[in-house]
Amino acid sequence: MGLHTWIIGLLVITVFATFEGSYRDSTRLEERLRPKLTIPKRIHKQPWTDSRGKCVSYYIDVVNESEGTTVDGIEVSLADIDPPEIEWLPVPLHIKHDNIEPHKKEFSLNPLGKRQIDVLSSVQGAEDIRIESTIGGTGVTVPAGRYTMTITATGRDVKPTEAMFDVWVDHTGYLRAKAIK
Repeated sequence: MGLHTWIIGLLVITVFATFEGSYRDSTRLEERLRPKLTIPKRIHKQPWTDSRGKCVSYYIDVVNESEGTTVDGIEVSLADIDPPEIEWLPVPLHIKHDNIEPHKKEFSLNPLGKRQIDVLSSVQGAEDIRIESTIGGTGVTVPAGRYTMTITATGRDVKPTEAMFDVWVDHTGYLRAKAIK
């Protein structure tokens, strides 16, 4: 083989390696910029005491994992509850700290942004659990018991996401919750 053949071979390999590396970099960049909603597998507990006694509420985070795209039209709702104590699903959930009525049912998240969503609350020993909904300003209640709840987050031009939570009232009458999926 002549010197020309070796030079042409090296040029072809160099061009191919450069193209292939650029393609991989471009694919990684596209993935980082693509809008993606997540509900982390964690539920936050917020206890307090008032004139009714020991109280607790639980809330979740909704996160836009994109590094460059805002997600608009995000709605978070209770999509399923087992056993089925609520017949009319989905139930829109309350955006934390949105205390002006009428409550907003959707919001936007900037890149890498996070928003907290109220899910449920109860007073120790109460006969029911309050689902923190935007419906009617008072939420929706279910009898105190044990439930599996599926919460979904949807947004404009983004794949929906969901998370599941185990919710129960313990032997002392105190509301508990944990992420299960």
